[in-house]
Amino acid sequence: MRRYNIAFVVCLAATFWSASSYAVLVSIDSFSVSGTNSSGAFSFTDTFSDGAPPPCGPTGCAIQPIFYAVNSQNPLPNESNGFLQLDSSNGLNSTNAGEGARITENVTVRGDKSPLLQSGGAISMAGVFTLPELVGPLNEGYGIRFIDAAPGSGFGSNQWVLELNVQWWTGNASKPAGWYVRYLTQDFVNGVIHTIGADLVVIQGADEILLSLDRLAGSDQFEATYAYVTGGTPGASWSLGSAQGFRYQEDPTTAFVRPQFQAFESIPEPATLALFGLGLVGLPFARRRKIG
Repeated sequence: MRRYNIAFVVCLAATFWSASSYAVLVSIDSFSVSGTNSSGAFSFTDTFSDGAPPPCGPTGCAIQPIFYAVNSQNPLPNESNGFLQLDSSNGLNSTNAGEGARITENVTVRGDKSPLLQSGGAISMAGVFTLPELVGPLNEGYGIRFIDAAPGSGFGSNQWVLELNVQWWTGNASKPAGWYVRYLTQDFVNGVIHTIGADLVVIQGADEILLSLDRLAGSDQFEATYAYVTGGTPGASWSLGSAQGFRYQEDPTTAFVRPQFQAFESIPEPATLALFGLGLVGLPFARRRKIG
């Protein structure tokens, strides 16, 4: 009987199952943020209709008090016909709080007005996305999130993340694998991901979905809501519950969150590739046994 070493199996599996096999292609119709910071009240809406995609902000490139940091390879996200197109396969390698490898293309609000929304006031963020079908089997999706970073840590140092996604999710003890709207927290300090709430996607003729994260008045709780949008009109709003923000930041004069939207795909682990490869290797033998 012919023997196959594990390295060959993984290589064979990778040939059939590349990271881009489950790329997420989605368009965002609009993105809005409001809150308070050291300069006072702050708000903007980007309708992606000026033909100047991120890192240009909603006021264009010539004078932009608001601009974006884009986590992407070339080509960068493309803006056309009032939409910004995201492609997770153009993203950069990253890991989630559970150290799961993934590729993420994300866009984060930055700018001269320091829109790092402080914990002392109201904070909200919303994004309207198209609804491409997600089929799994990996964790993949798109959505919005608030990044709660360590004070003075510089850009991109995550501690606590509040994330609202439309995604194919592998599920947990109470939820089977499927296509969900999912609200989760990512605790990078302790390496834990916790699902706050998740509803199976039920489009029923809608062409877009509105995702919102809002800080509840007088608390550090952020509520996640979503609504299906048909012909530009949102339907009923559904809540997925609330979760604490500013988990590791207590001083409201220094605590902040960064608003961001994203598309992401998981990278299969070597063990998964190996099992998949073993299945491929076994096919000729299974076929021979059936024929014989």
